[in-house]
Amino acid sequence: MIERISLKLIVTMLAALSLVLLGGSSALAAGSDEAAGATKFRDLPFSDTTDATAATGNVNDPAACNSGAATNSVWYRIEPKASGVVQLNTFGSNYDTVLSVWKSSPGQSANALTLVTCNDDGPFSLQSAVSFPAERNATYFIMVDPFGSTGAGTLVLNAS
Repeated sequence: MIERISLKLIVTMLAALSLVLLGGSSALAAGSDEAAGATKFRDLPFSDTTDATAATGNVNDPAACNSGAATNSVWYRIEPKASGVVQLNTFGSNYDTVLSVWKSSPGQSANALTLVTCNDDGPFSLQSAVSFPAERNATYFIMVDPFGSTGAGTLVLNAS
């Protein structure tokens, strides 16, 4: 049993390493599977591809779109330079994603967030898409998680 788990772990690690070395996607950014260490961006358009298989769930991760407890959550943070509509999608990801956007008030911790919007499946796809009116310099957290316990894979987040 331990040999089977060890072999699976080694294969998973080698697959992730080969994706990084071959330029297929980047390794999960340190801390980006926690809201407090979310990958930050301000400029639009923005796109990021990452291997989300190493991401973990956290007991403090909020449940979005009735998808259950987070299992492989990846977090981003945007503080828009200007007010306007922000569009996000996970098109290009190779697993069933749930995309949610959360707003933080000044001085509020990353664990006390207000849901802005969420989506389980975009149009004709298991990937997700949302749009929301964003305020200049406000802080929005974006969580991407697999639906249910389906597991994660290569995550593509696109923002415009």
